[in-house]
Amino acid sequence: MATKVAEANEKLYINREEGFIGTGLKKDEYVCNCSDIDDVIIFYKDGKYKIVRVSDKLFVGKNILYVNVFKKNDKRTIYNVIYRDGKEGYYYIKRFKKITEKTKI
Repeated sequence: MATKVAEANEKLYINREEGFIGTGLKKDEYVCNCSDIDDVIIFYKDGKYKIVRVSDKLFVGKNILYVNVFKKNDKRTIYNVIYRDGKEGYYYIKRFKKITEKTKI
């Protein structure tokens, strides 16, 4: 089985005001180093998240809370999320190592 390995020789940037992320946004806020085959995880202020492929410029929407390179088999990174059930419901805390299709925030 062949595995594609890429060096993290690109830089990932974010334009929070317009809702774009990408390696071509060199005048915007620096996030981290990445490679052209990395995935990026994005958490939004409303609790939603998405995982997208690194690109030159990609519209991902506004109200971004957190952006970083997502390492699929990373067992060291722990995500902690606190959320509320509706406007007056209970608060819940969720802690997880990796995100799968079944992980819901």
